[in-house]
Amino acid sequence: MQHGNSHLVQRLICDLRGNASILFGLLLLPIVGLIGLSIDYARAMHAHSELQEAADAAAIAGARLPATANYNRYEAATKLLAAGLELTSLSGVTSSINASNAEVVVKAEYALPTVMLGLMGIEELQIKVSTGARSQIENRGVACLLCLSETSSDGLHLQGINQAAAENCWAWVNSSSATSINADGAAKATAQGCCTVGGTSGAAHFGPAPYTACAPHGESLCRTVREHISGH
Repeated sequence: MQHGNSHLVQRLICDLRGNASILFGLLLLPIVGLIGLSIDYARAMHAHSELQEAADAAAIAGARLPATANYNRYEAATKLLAAGLELTSLSGVTSSINASNAEVVVKAEYALPTVMLGLMGIEELQIKVSTGARSQIENRGVACLLCLSETSSDGLHLQGINQAAAENCWAWVNSSSATSINADGAAKATAQGCCTVGGTSGAAHFGPAPYTACAPHGESLCRTVREHISGH
């Protein structure tokens, strides 16, 4: 009887049947993990591309305005970002936009729900993008007129039958006065843009209508003008 038992134990030890199933079971989890990683990684790369394209377009939309208030740049970037995201499969995107006449910066973040990695306890992947576009003003945009006084009520003033045309350049007024840009009579002015920190009176005399609530500019714009003049 003892001899029979030892014979059975020996047969059990030497029996290799089922080893492949055991090994496959042990390798199944890491195999599934690698497959899941590749699938979710591809989805993450696609989501990142969509998010980056929307952010890039939004930053450019805000920066390409020639001479305007910071809020106008922010609004243009915000609207285009929303429109761009509507064309994607992304939902629940959070974003922040910092718009100035120096640069428009767009940051966006998206939590991508995972498909396979959820089996391993990873339920989402964080996708983050950041992009910036320099405004036309800071990219050596041509300035015809700079009014640096911060208090003048006549920073840019037209009267009588005066006519002024500068369609390929812009004017900037640093005054916070409610009439920092003003005109009366039959005076008319056309330019690429007019921008003021303060307000306007007689905006109908200007084409296009002046932008208000702009950020003040000083030495940086003076340097731009000097470089433009010296270059000619």
